[in-house]
Amino acid sequence: MKNRFKSLGNVLLKAEHLVVIVCCTAMVLLVFANVLMRYVFKISFQGMEDLIMLFAFGIYFIGAALSSKDETQITADVMSLFIKSPRFLTLLRSFQHIVDAVLIGICAVFSTQQMLFVLGEGSRTSGLKLPVWVIYTVILVGLFLMAFYALFHSVEYFRQFIHFHDDKKEGQA
Repeated sequence: MKNRFKSLGNVLLKAEHLVVIVCCTAMVLLVFANVLMRYVFKISFQGMEDLIMLFAFGIYFIGAALSSKDETQITADVMSLFIKSPRFLTLLRSFQHIVDAVLIGICAVFSTQQMLFVLGEGSRTSGLKLPVWVIYTVILVGLFLMAFYALFHSVEYFRQFIHFHDDKKEGQA
């Protein structure tokens, strides 16, 4: 069962990487095509910005989920200056990730409400008339992944806290 979850996690991680790579590539190609069409051929493609925005949200939110998974997001951690015990630092990390998950969850609730609103309204982008709910879906997927990774890290740090083994104390005994 554990191997099944691990392989599912690897598939999810590869899918996230693929989405970010596809979004980055598509954005670069779309911006290049837009510049080429506008300045070389003197024509404008209405709605190019809609596609660029969709891929940008993919980069931002799926990239943020990957950053949450790797714990490479920007943090402002002042408490670690005051807490010197490695064991209690793991407890602090667990608590920080719980707070992250709750705040991300609140954002996900608001984003879900907004998506349901635009879905009910049938809102579309101005250029290509793409359904706006597609963009909110990308945002929601990113938010749910970030919350999932925050909870995962919280559990891992709490597990480390419970089973903490201080090598310094053993060396002194």
